Amino acid sequence: MSQKKIDNIFSRQSSLGSLSSSPRETGYHKRTRSSPEASVSVKRSQTTANQPVTKSDLQNMKDELMAFFCKMLDTKLDGVATKEDIKSVQNDVSYVSNENKQLKEELQMVKQIVHSQAEQISFFDNISRRNNVIIKGFNVSSDDNLTDAVSKFFKEVLGIEKDLEIDWVKQLGGGPSSSRPLKVSFSRFCDKMLVLKKASSLRGTSWRIDQDFSFEIRKKRAKLFRLRWQNSFLVSPT
Repeated sequence: MSQKKIDNIFSRQSSLGSLSSSPRETGYHKRTRSSPEASVSVKRSQTTANQPVTKSDLQNMKDELMAFFCKMLDTKLDGVATKEDIKSVQNDVSYVSNENKQLKEELQMVKQIVHSQAEQISFFDNISRRNNVIIKGFNVSSDDNLTDAVSKFFKEVLGIEKDLEIDWVKQLGGGPSSSRPLKVSFSRFCDKMLVLKKASSLRGTSWRIDQDFSFEIRKKRAKLFRLRWQNSFLVSPT
Protein backbone atom coordinates (compact mmCIF):
# COMPACT_ATOMS: atom_id res chain seq x y z
CA MET A 1 0.00 0.00 0.00
CA SER A 2 1.43 3.40 -0.99
CA GLN A 3 2.10 6.13 1.55
CA LYS A 4 -0.02 8.60 -0.41
CA LYS A 5 -3.17 6.49 -0.10
CA ILE A 6 -2.62 5.95 3.62
CA ASP A 7 -2.26 9.73 4.09
CA ASN A 8 -5.51 10.28 2.19
CA ILE A 9 -7.37 7.88 4.50
CA PHE A 10 -6.12 9.58 7.67
CA SER A 11 -6.85 13.00 6.13
CA ARG A 12 -10.46 11.98 5.48
CA GLN A 13 -10.86 10.83 9.09
CA SER A 14 -9.44 14.11 10.41
CA SER A 15 -11.71 16.13 8.13
CA LEU A 16 -14.75 14.24 9.35
CA GLY A 17 -13.76 15.02 12.92
CA SER A 18 -13.35 18.70 12.11
CA LEU A 19 -16.78 18.84 10.47
CA SER A 20 -18.44 17.41 13.56
CA SER A 21 -16.99 20.26 15.63
CA SER A 22 -17.60 23.09 13.11
CA PRO A 23 -18.66 26.62 14.27
CA ARG A 24 -22.17 26.01 13.00
CA GLU A 25 -22.70 23.17 15.50
CA THR A 26 -20.92 24.76 18.46
CA GLY A 27 -22.40 28.20 18.01
CA TYR A 28 -19.21 30.18 18.23
CA HIS A 29 -16.24 30.88 16.02
CA LYS A 30 -12.73 31.00 17.40
CA ARG A 31 -10.32 33.20 15.57
CA THR A 32 -7.22 31.46 14.43
CA ARG A 33 -3.76 32.91 14.40
CA SER A 34 -2.71 31.08 11.26
CA SER A 35 -1.47 32.95 8.26
CA PRO A 36 -3.46 33.19 5.01
CA GLU A 37 -1.04 30.75 3.35
CA ALA A 38 -1.71 28.13 6.04
CA SER A 39 -5.44 28.50 5.64
CA VAL A 40 -5.13 27.95 1.93
CA SER A 41 -3.10 24.73 2.43
CA VAL A 42 -5.68 23.45 4.92
CA LYS A 43 -8.47 24.11 2.45
CA ARG A 44 -6.55 22.24 -0.24
CA SER A 45 -5.98 19.22 2.04
CA GLN A 46 -9.64 19.25 3.01
CA THR A 47 -10.59 19.34 -0.65
CA THR A 48 -8.32 16.33 -1.36
CA ALA A 49 -9.59 14.48 1.72
CA ASN A 50 -13.18 14.98 0.70
CA GLN A 51 -12.58 12.93 -2.46
CA PRO A 52 -14.48 9.57 -2.22
CA VAL A 53 -12.62 6.21 -2.07
CA THR A 54 -13.16 4.43 -5.33
CA LYS A 55 -13.64 0.71 -5.91
CA SER A 56 -10.30 0.60 -7.69
CA ASP A 57 -8.54 1.95 -4.59
CA LEU A 58 -10.11 -0.73 -2.41
CA GLN A 59 -9.09 -3.44 -4.87
CA ASN A 60 -5.51 -2.16 -4.91
CA MET A 61 -5.42 -2.15 -1.12
CA LYS A 62 -6.75 -5.70 -1.07
CA ASP A 63 -4.17 -6.86 -3.62
CA GLU A 64 -1.33 -5.29 -1.66
CA LEU A 65 -2.49 -6.91 1.58
CA MET A 66 -2.81 -10.30 -0.11
CA ALA A 67 0.68 -9.99 -1.59
CA PHE A 68 2.07 -9.09 1.84
CA PHE A 69 0.42 -12.07 3.55
CA CYS A 70 1.46 -14.44 0.77
CA LYS A 71 5.06 -13.34 1.11
CA MET A 72 4.89 -13.81 4.88
CA LEU A 73 3.40 -17.31 4.49
CA ASP A 74 6.07 -18.27 1.96
CA THR A 75 8.72 -17.22 4.47
CA LYS A 76 7.11 -19.24 7.29
CA LEU A 77 6.54 -22.35 5.14
CA ASP A 78 9.97 -22.32 3.54
CA GLY A 79 11.25 -25.19 5.75
CA VAL A 80 8.08 -27.32 5.60
CA ALA A 81 8.24 -30.55 3.56
CA THR A 82 6.37 -30.51 0.29
CA LYS A 83 4.21 -33.24 -1.21
CA GLU A 84 7.10 -34.29 -3.45
CA ASP A 85 9.40 -34.62 -0.42
CA ILE A 86 6.88 -36.82 1.41
CA LYS A 87 6.42 -39.00 -1.67
CA SER A 88 10.19 -39.39 -2.03
CA VAL A 89 10.49 -40.48 1.62
CA GLN A 90 7.66 -42.98 1.15
CA ASN A 91 9.43 -44.46 -1.87
CA ASP A 92 12.66 -44.79 0.11
CA VAL A 93 10.84 -46.50 2.99
CA SER A 94 9.15 -48.91 0.57
CA TYR A 95 12.50 -49.75 -1.05
CA VAL A 96 14.15 -50.41 2.32
CA SER A 97 11.19 -52.55 3.43
CA ASN A 98 11.38 -54.71 0.30
CA GLU A 99 15.14 -55.06 0.63
CA ASN A 100 14.76 -56.05 4.30
CA LYS A 101 12.18 -58.68 3.35
CA GLN A 102 14.52 -60.10 0.71
CA LEU A 103 17.41 -60.22 3.19
CA LYS A 104 15.23 -62.08 5.70
CA GLU A 105 14.35 -64.68 3.07
CA GLU A 106 18.01 -65.11 2.14
CA LEU A 107 18.96 -65.40 5.81
CA GLN A 108 16.34 -68.10 6.31
CA MET A 109 17.76 -70.03 3.35
CA VAL A 110 21.28 -69.73 4.77
CA LYS A 111 20.06 -71.02 8.15
CA GLN A 112 18.48 -74.03 6.47
CA ILE A 113 21.69 -74.76 4.57
CA VAL A 114 23.79 -74.46 7.73
CA HIS A 115 21.40 -76.73 9.63
CA SER A 116 21.52 -79.32 6.86
CA GLN A 117 25.31 -79.21 6.72
CA ALA A 118 25.52 -79.50 10.51
CA GLU A 119 23.37 -82.63 10.39
CA GLN A 120 25.59 -84.10 7.67
CA ILE A 121 28.73 -83.33 9.66
CA SER A 122 27.20 -84.92 12.75
CA PHE A 123 26.22 -87.99 10.71
CA PHE A 124 29.72 -88.52 9.31
CA ASP A 125 31.23 -87.77 12.71
CA ASN A 126 29.15 -90.53 14.28
CA ILE A 127 30.19 -92.90 11.49
CA SER A 128 33.86 -92.15 12.20
CA ARG A 129 33.22 -92.97 15.89
CA ARG A 130 31.35 -96.17 15.09
CA ASN A 131 34.17 -98.53 16.20
CA ASN A 132 35.33 -96.46 19.20
CA VAL A 133 34.83 -96.80 22.94
CA ILE A 134 35.77 -94.53 25.87
CA ILE A 135 37.37 -96.09 28.95
CA LYS A 136 37.22 -94.06 32.19
CA GLY A 137 39.05 -94.78 35.44
CA PHE A 138 41.90 -96.58 33.69
CA ASN A 139 45.20 -95.56 35.26
CA VAL A 140 48.39 -95.78 33.23
CA SER A 141 51.90 -94.48 33.70
CA SER A 142 53.90 -92.48 31.20
CA ASP A 143 56.11 -95.51 30.47
CA ASP A 144 53.24 -97.87 29.60
CA ASN A 145 52.34 -98.74 26.04
CA LEU A 146 48.67 -97.79 25.79
CA THR A 147 47.72 -100.50 23.29
CA ASP A 148 49.35 -103.27 25.31
CA ALA A 149 47.88 -101.96 28.57
CA VAL A 150 44.35 -101.87 27.12
CA SER A 151 44.66 -105.35 25.58
CA LYS A 152 45.78 -106.70 28.95
CA PHE A 153 42.83 -104.94 30.64
CA PHE A 154 40.35 -106.55 28.24
CA LYS A 155 41.74 -110.03 28.91
CA GLU A 156 42.29 -109.86 32.67
CA VAL A 157 39.39 -107.63 33.78
CA LEU A 158 36.70 -108.23 31.15
CA GLY A 159 37.67 -111.87 30.57
CA ILE A 160 37.89 -111.64 26.77
CA GLU A 161 40.11 -114.49 25.58
CA LYS A 162 40.22 -113.71 21.86
CA ASP A 163 42.65 -111.22 20.44
CA LEU A 164 40.97 -107.92 19.61
CA GLU A 165 42.17 -105.89 16.65
CA ILE A 166 42.92 -102.42 18.04
CA ASP A 167 43.80 -99.65 15.59
CA TRP A 168 44.94 -97.01 18.08
CA VAL A 169 44.58 -95.78 21.67
CA LYS A 170 44.94 -92.17 22.85
CA GLN A 171 44.27 -90.18 25.99
CA LEU A 172 41.63 -87.44 26.09
CA GLY A 173 41.35 -84.12 27.90
CA GLY A 174 43.83 -82.46 30.21
CA GLY A 175 45.06 -83.07 33.70
CA PRO A 176 47.34 -85.83 34.96
CA SER A 177 48.05 -88.45 32.32
CA SER A 178 47.40 -91.29 34.77
CA SER A 179 43.68 -90.44 35.23
CA ARG A 180 42.69 -89.18 31.77
CA PRO A 181 40.06 -91.14 29.77
CA LEU A 182 41.20 -93.36 26.93
CA LYS A 183 39.67 -93.54 23.46
CA VAL A 184 40.10 -96.97 21.86
CA SER A 185 39.42 -97.56 18.16
CA PHE A 186 38.85 -101.12 16.90
CA SER A 187 39.31 -102.39 13.38
CA ARG A 188 36.10 -104.40 13.55
CA PHE A 189 32.68 -103.34 14.79
CA CYS A 190 32.09 -106.78 16.33
CA ASP A 191 35.10 -106.33 18.65
CA LYS A 192 33.64 -103.06 19.91
CA MET A 193 30.24 -104.66 20.59
CA LEU A 194 31.93 -107.53 22.46
CA VAL A 195 33.72 -105.06 24.74
CA LEU A 196 30.47 -103.15 25.42
CA LYS A 197 28.70 -106.41 26.23
CA LYS A 198 31.37 -107.35 28.77
CA ALA A 199 31.37 -103.79 30.21
CA SER A 200 28.27 -104.58 32.29
CA SER A 201 30.53 -106.60 34.61
CA LEU A 202 32.27 -103.36 35.67
CA ARG A 203 29.32 -102.10 37.71
CA GLY A 204 30.40 -101.21 41.22
CA THR A 205 34.01 -100.62 40.17
CA SER A 206 35.98 -97.46 39.31
CA TRP A 207 36.08 -98.44 35.63
CA ARG A 208 33.52 -97.48 33.02
CA ILE A 209 33.26 -98.14 29.27
CA ASP A 210 30.95 -96.08 27.02
CA GLN A 211 30.37 -95.65 23.33
CA ASP A 212 32.12 -92.75 21.62
CA PHE A 213 29.23 -90.42 20.74
CA SER A 214 29.49 -86.97 19.17
CA PHE A 215 28.81 -83.85 21.22
CA GLU A 216 25.27 -83.45 19.84
CA ILE A 217 24.38 -87.06 20.65
CA ARG A 218 25.87 -86.77 24.15
CA LYS A 219 23.83 -83.62 24.77
CA LYS A 220 20.59 -85.30 23.66
CA ARG A 221 21.33 -88.41 25.73
CA ALA A 222 22.03 -86.28 28.80
CA LYS A 223 18.67 -84.54 28.34
CA LEU A 224 16.86 -87.87 28.01
CA PHE A 225 18.56 -89.28 31.11
CA ARG A 226 17.63 -86.15 33.06
CA LEU A 227 13.98 -86.45 32.03
CA ARG A 228 14.01 -90.14 32.88
CA TRP A 229 15.41 -89.38 36.31
CA GLN A 230 12.78 -86.69 36.93
CA ASN A 231 9.94 -88.94 35.79
CA SER A 232 11.09 -91.67 38.15
CA PHE A 233 9.98 -89.50 41.09
CA LEU A 234 6.51 -89.05 39.58
CA VAL A 235 5.77 -92.76 39.42
CA SER A 236 3.81 -93.81 42.48
CA PRO A 237 5.16 -96.86 44.32
CA THR A 238 3.15 -100.06 43.88
